[in-house]
Amino acid sequence: MIDDGKIASAVYRCQSESTNSDAVADVQSGAIADTVLPRLYLTDQQTAGRGRLGNTWVSDGDSLTFSLVVDFDFTSPSAALLSPAVGVA
Repeated sequence: MIDDGKIASAVYRCQSESTNSDAVADVQSGAIADTVLPRLYLTDQQTAGRGRLGNTWVSDGDSLTFSLVVDFDFTSPSAALLSPAVGVA
């Protein structure tokens, strides 16, 4: 785990269906090790992202579209604040 506040690795694609799906696939396959976290997934164009309430999240080349995989302890008391903090951000 890297604690210096920097991105340890990144995956860039010109186009992706979903940066979140890309990240989840790598996590589930074991392709991400603690030594490469946090890992940024970035794309210029997202074609089939998922938004809130089942809405699609599509971006053209004029937006910042990314997902970030971090090592987080979901059993800590501060974990309850994660969802509201992300929503506000």
